[in-house]
Amino acid sequence: PHRAAHFVALPGLIAAARDAGALGAALSGAGSTVIALCDGAAAARDVAAAMEAYAASAGVGGRATVVRPTATGARHLTDQAP
Repeated sequence: PHRAAHFVALPGLIAAARDAGALGAALSGAGSTVIALCDGAAAARDVAAAMEAYAASAGVGGRATVVRPTATGARHLTDQAP
């Protein structure tokens, strides 16, 4: 995508994710989030560490967060008092 040209660390982050075992990686939305898909929690932790290490070495910083996907989809939440 056009916006990837403005994020010079993107190819290296994707390569780091793939080399560490990610099934795939890409720039998410309009950026600057880079998402990596993994097969299991252990692989996700390895990929997260590799991406953080690459980002630090490239001087772009960043923080990886491992999350579990959900099949729930969008939900409408009503306003409720806490």
